[in-house]
Amino acid sequence: MILEQLVQDLDRKAHWQNVYKQKAATEVSWFQLKPAISLELIAKCHLEPSAPIIDVGGGASVLVDQLIEQGYTNLSALDIAGAALAKSARLKLSAADPKLLHL
Repeated sequence: MILEQLVQDLDRKAHWQNVYKQKAATEVSWFQLKPAISLELIAKCHLEPSAPIIDVGGGASVLVDQLIEQGYTNLSALDIAGAALAKSARLKLSAADPKLLHL
């Protein structure tokens, strides 16, 4: 049972790695140029700019980039696919130091 779960987890990870190796971030159906709903929900929380925020399953999302532009400084992105994080536009940003976490 544990071995089966481990194999499934590895297959899932390999799947997402392949998706992001084969496609640009903008080519996947779930990409949003402006993640408006997420930004709106975060704004409604009235967080301090230094409040910790994590984008779980962030992939190559631009949410962290846009939060940096709004002045947030304690940001993290977590994803199972390191290839997705590597494609992220976050790499061009130097004003903040987002943490990119790969499972």
